[in-house]
Amino acid sequence: MQRALKDGFTPEEVETAKTGWLQAQALERAQEGPLAALLNKNLKIDRPFTWEAQLEEKIKALTPQLIHEALQRHIHPDKMVYIKAGDFEGAAKKQTGTILQSVSPKKD
Repeated sequence: MQRALKDGFTPEEVETAKTGWLQAQALERAQEGPLAALLNKNLKIDRPFTWEAQLEEKIKALTPQLIHEALQRHIHPDKMVYIKAGDFEGAAKKQTGTILQSVSPKKD
């Protein structure tokens, strides 16, 4: 994230990301299940299907400079909240137990 905020993305990175995203969208629309889900979602939120085409045109128009400007405008690491969650103590015990088990001599 820091590199992207500082330097942005290369034209190759942007083109690769855009191409991948656009291909994924086309693939989803080519399958009955995902297409039905998309139509249902659009119907539920009263969004015309043309919205999808407009979104794709906006994605196609993105440039490294536009993305970099948007990142700098909207992403502020100093204002972000970082959270670690989990059973760290339990995970440490499991890891220690596994290590001890693997080096303990076998008892017959």
